[in-house]
Amino acid sequence: MKFTTLLSQKSDNMGIISSVLCLIHCLLLPIVVSAISVAKNHVHDHHDHAHGHSHAPEFSLMSYETLDYVFWIFSLLAVYYSMRQTTHRGIKLSFVGAGLLFTMGILFSHSLPFGHAWSYAGSVCLIATHYYNMRFCKHCAVAHGK
Repeated sequence: MKFTTLLSQKSDNMGIISSVLCLIHCLLLPIVVSAISVAKNHVHDHHDHAHGHSHAPEFSLMSYETLDYVFWIFSLLAVYYSMRQTTHRGIKLSFVGAGLLFTMGILFSHSLPFGHAWSYAGSVCLIATHYYNMRFCKHCAVAHGK
């Protein structure tokens, strides 16, 4: 089965999974960063000898920010293919609005006030829109012979 065919058929599932994983990633990142910082300070404060390295794992914020863009790309692909499948104008507008909110949050999270909250809200809206589209709108398309 071609990737685009699979994506068309499972775009709502992919959108929900991608948005949930992004939300988990975004909510856990501050905890992980704090835990690593505490671990590094704990090792240095309670070590009785200095040997020039830390026992705490290295943490690269860049690698975690890269995940933001991976989730963003998958979310946009899911929105695109889901919008192609639905005929419901309200759902299409919801996909566009949630996608824009999510995009603004991802791209400008560090420069906009409450930028991270925008991406959280966008993720939640994408989850809800994909779920609604999957549960109700796809059944309507089948009933109308699409």
